[in-house]
Amino acid sequence: MNWETATDQRITQLNCAITADAKSGYVYRMDVDFDPRVKPLDLFNQTYTDGQGGPKNLSESYPGSKFETAPKFSWQRPTGRLHEPQFFAACVNELEAFRVRARRRMPKRSKADANARDDLTVRVNGMK
Repeated sequence: MNWETATDQRITQLNCAITADAKSGYVYRMDVDFDPRVKPLDLFNQTYTDGQGGPKNLSESYPGSKFETAPKFSWQRPTGRLHEPQFFAACVNELEAFRVRARRRMPKRSKADANARDDLTVRVNGMK
């Protein structure tokens, strides 16, 4: 299933699951969602960071106006087609899942191991 709007002609492919009666054609339920294979954190890093962790694609230049640069509106951002609050929450959830998984696998025997576990938590919190 493809989705586009009158103001934004970019096509966004959606997954669609339909439950219907084969004989009558009556549709009981239709669920539509974005592609679940999209990895939110990879998409975020590719879209909003410059490879070194610095921001990009967050503001727009308006030469000759009162404001030289201004933050982009959601419809101007590359991920504006996604429901951004859920997209950004998915990024945070992916980082938290990584932190929990990594801490569980790290050794716990010495003081240095405890410091490494704490450093991981600090680093992931900084990434969030």
